[in-house]
Amino acid sequence: MLEDISIRFKNISILQTPTEKISHIMGTIEELCSAVGRNEGQDKILPSIIYCIIKSSVPNIYLEVQFMAIYRRRGVEKCKEGCTHGLNIDVDCECLPSKTYCEREIGYYLTSAQAAVDFIRRMEFYDLKISEGEFHRNMMDAIELVKDI
Repeated sequence: MLEDISIRFKNISILQTPTEKISHIMGTIEELCSAVGRNEGQDKILPSIIYCIIKSSVPNIYLEVQFMAIYRRRGVEKCKEGCTHGLNIDVDCECLPSKTYCEREIGYYLTSAQAAVDFIRRMEFYDLKISEGEFHRNMMDAIELVKDI
């Protein structure tokens, strides 16, 4: 199940707008919460988010999350091309997704994603409960893999 969710995380890089990215990441984390168990709390959910983000290998995930946090707008709405509802024009719009999120939910999910990415950026061998030598070997292997891309 977590493998499927990791694949969904990877799709964030093909989306264009912060609104689309936020809506996607919220749906993905919501699916993850359902898989892990909603009542488990951050003790189980945050490590699962970290795992899925690492497995997804999203290029520039830090920048993706920062982009969402800085440029998000009130209310997560995905518009069809040529839609005017996002311009504060009072019209009936078919663009709004069936699932809408309140600002608290957006803040919670976005903060969870930021916390996961921040942990990944700052992690050291002792965070992973492995030896320093094993950490450096794994890092060197990862660097070699990236060189080939």
